[in-house]
Amino acid sequence: MPPYRKKFTAHSDNIPHVRFANPTGPAAPNPANTLTQNAQNVIDAAVSENTRQRKLQYTAEFLIWAADQALTEEEVLPPSEATLCNYAASFAGRLASGMTKAKLSVVKGWVQRRGLAWEGASSFRKQQPPVKKEHLSILFDELDLSDSCGLDHAMAAASAGCFYGQLRGSEILPLSSNPTDYNPSQLPMFKDLRAANENGDRKLRLPKTKTAQSRGEEVVYSPQPGHTSPTRAWREHIRVNRLGPDDPLLAYRDENDELKVLTKAIFLKRCNAVWSMHNIPCMTGTASVSDARPTT
Repeated sequence: MPPYRKKFTAHSDNIPHVRFANPTGPAAPNPANTLTQNAQNVIDAAVSENTRQRKLQYTAEFLIWAADQALTEEEVLPPSEATLCNYAASFAGRLASGMTKAKLSVVKGWVQRRGLAWEGASSFRKQQPPVKKEHLSILFDELDLSDSCGLDHAMAAASAGCFYGQLRGSEILPLSSNPTDYNPSQLPMFKDLRAANENGDRKLRLPKTKTAQSRGEEVVYSPQPGHTSPTRAWREHIRVNRLGPDDPLLAYRDENDELKVLTKAIFLKRCNAVWSMHNIPCMTGTASVSDARPTT
């Protein structure tokens, strides 16, 4: 009999719940590597409910596979590299490599949260290097921030907005440059950027974020020294592109004075074009200034 029972409880999303049948006391967690309950709560709060449920599902799928392989509890906590390779191979021809990596990443997190050593690869993909303030400064130096280039003012506002607000690009940048395709229930409008208070601070309301989803969040921008100040970048972007309250936040005037919207693809391409000239690693299509998490 496998060392696990498969117990499916009634849920609308049909997420399987699995537990050990007769725990035999796996390797004791290392206190130095074990997260406190408070740390676990913080991590849980940093992801959306849908993401948390998906991680639970992926963990349950791994345990069900382990049960089908008649693995013991000690062979699963933690799983050996061979076990992980066999699990990954079970998806061959059925799932894309990215999905397989995502499932293994969840298993890794599940193991490490129990204070156990991870015996698989140290990482599944090369870590995105951080975007530093000097990188932002280089980008600003290469942009045409005269009154003649609306696109570059939108670039400046987007890069400073992501850097100082630690935003994901997808939280303010759409996929389409056509204003009629813009969805204000998911992306901010100009009117979502509040006027500056007596200290010069401005609040931006995000209708939807990765963690808060449709509840949205507010980001506060304060004046910063130097030419990359986000409050200055927002002000000049709005002035040069003559935005109205109901325009997309990162809309800009093209060479024909028509309103377009800065997309994530254009944003990444322009950033990489500038940074590559200065031997700064390019960002991939899955990252942005925000995803790389800025450092000073």
